[in-house]
Amino acid sequence: MKESLIINLNNLPEEGKSYEGELDPALYALPAHDAQPAGPLYYDLHVQRFEEELLVRGYISSAFTFTCVRDNKEFTKTICISCCNSCIYIDSWVN
Repeated sequence: MKESLIINLNNLPEEGKSYEGELDPALYALPAHDAQPAGPLYYDLHVQRFEEELLVRGYISSAFTFTCVRDNKEFTKTICISCCNSCIYIDSWVN
């Protein structure tokens, strides 16, 4: 299981590239009193570059364990974004 997803912009084809897999839940680094990951972050993404912008489209999901405030019992809920679309200005991420 990978710790991070690295997209090499120098080798990204003009038509984009698909990325699929799972990332280690340690990437969340949430405080102990918050919801905790109950498994990896799953992703199925298509990444495409448009000059100085990176378009990321696809699916991401991850299960979390929560504690109910009414009865103090734990439960697991999967948070899923099935139509993820994000446009990122590349200059803000490149050193």
